[in-house]
Amino acid sequence: GDGFLDLVTINDGEIVGEVGSSRREHVFRNNGEGRYLDATDAWWPDAENIGKDDNVVAFLDFDSDGDADFLIGSLSGPDRLLINDGSGSLRSANDVFTDGATPGTLGMAISDLDGDDRIDVVQSQGEHRTAVQERIFFGRGLAPDDAPPVVTMATAAVRDDSVQVRARIHDRKSPTLPTEWSSVEVRWVTGGDQASTAMSWYGEYLWRATVPGGASEIEICAVDAAGNGTCQWVSASD
Repeated sequence: GDGFLDLVTINDGEIVGEVGSSRREHVFRNNGEGRYLDATDAWWPDAENIGKDDNVVAFLDFDSDGDADFLIGSLSGPDRLLINDGSGSLRSANDVFTDGATPGTLGMAISDLDGDDRIDVVQSQGEHRTAVQERIFFGRGLAPDDAPPVVTMATAAVRDDSVQVRARIHDRKSPTLPTEWSSVEVRWVTGGDQASTAMSWYGEYLWRATVPGGASEIEICAVDAAGNGTCQWVSASD
């Protein structure tokens, strides 16, 4: 929760149970100075880092508490949820998918498919004798999303007769999807008149927009699909 993007890698650690394809995962903390530090021992103990033939990670705020959790999809082991306690420490929940085991998971995507403000999961399966169908799991037992989006790294740079506004905006999910947003915009005042324009997504969680030169009271506002909103003021500078 320090505003710097951390990193999770899978199936690249020590071998578990003398099975070459079963390896522990890693988590790296961004120190804010352009470097990633291995935080696996501190944040992800072996008891929670079981190490299977894992293939995919999808980030979400499972419990709507304002910090990022993530799902791991596995070929040989259980698909599981890692719950973040807010300090980075992770606890594994291996029983979040109902109706039996889900072997052979090779891909995973998350979104609110049915518009109930709860995260649903789509899985693609293969390379396993019983993995013959793709799967959809609805988040019926989850609490509705009530956490506001996060706006960080906001800048407003004066460029000749315009102001280039940029920010990192996310809703604790990865990857981000257009359908997850009701609006992402910049608001400002020019000559006493209020105006706004939509921001454009250009990769990762990065958004940008151009507003007229001389704009004041510049504010970046994001509203997610569940209607949760947040705004952040930003000052223009050369």
